[in-house]
Amino acid sequence: MNGERIATTMRRPAIVAVVWICALLVLTGTLTKMPGQWHRRDFSNYYESAWALRHGIDPYSTNLTPIGIQLGLETGGLLHASETPPFLLSFEPLTRLPPRTAFWTWTAINFSALAIAMYLLLAHRRGLSGRTAWLLAGLMLMWAPVNLNFYWGQSQLIVLALMAAAMRADRNYWSVAAATAPQTISVTGNAVSGSTDGTLLGGGPNCSTSVCSNNAQLAAYDLAQWAKSLYVLLPADTATVLCTPPVTANYPVGCSITVSWVERSAGINAQSSGPTASLMTAPSYTLYVEP
Repeated sequence: MNGERIATTMRRPAIVAVVWICALLVLTGTLTKMPGQWHRRDFSNYYESAWALRHGIDPYSTNLTPIGIQLGLETGGLLHASETPPFLLSFEPLTRLPPRTAFWTWTAINFSALAIAMYLLLAHRRGLSGRTAWLLAGLMLMWAPVNLNFYWGQSQLIVLALMAAAMRADRNYWSVAAATAPQTISVTGNAVSGSTDGTLLGGGPNCSTSVCSNNAQLAAYDLAQWAKSLYVLLPADTATVLCTPPVTANYPVGCSITVSWVERSAGINAQSSGPTASLMTAPSYTLYVEP
């Protein structure tokens, strides 16, 4: 059975319904396990670190265990903050809530980020039927990393929304420039480090305070802002964006975005031992978008 026949079969209403039933069961199963997760990492490390920062304590040099005990949170092997200062500052308002309330508020924020990402990726897409969009949405909800993000109270779904939004922000550039020639863009840390189109390097003018006169300048600004936002959530990150022209005329451009980071491995390997220290080294996400 070739790929087209498989895709046609998967788009049948009965198959889409089965996928959504399975997705809702998986998501419900994850949610039923979450009430006891509010005091565990990764969320606990976010909360302890931001709480310490709000009270004038350096979370990068201070052992967070006493703070965790005071707040009723498990520090585990993460004795120090594992996130960047901008991330902790963004998270800080949640520390004004009790940890349990903050956990569910953080979960709601993650659900909102997932909904935004799904809308940006799947809604009103040229060449993507409504039935296919529903099928892909169900598969996204079934995907293990999505459910683990909720279970551990992580931040990757916010990164997903940022990635999708950054590519949708300037469709005029991507749908024209990338439709005629392949585009490869590299991001290292908080800056764009390489690009097939040299006009995307250096960030260009600041479009928030001055007028960007063409689509390439706006795309360069958007990429620079995305790189900075990504670095806030994923320190020591690298990202590659690869856009290829469509094989069929008038079809949308396809871009893959691969992001890798060492945030969690650095925190765990340095501060804990045992089998969990090697399970999360060099994680990465690959996202396919049609800008």
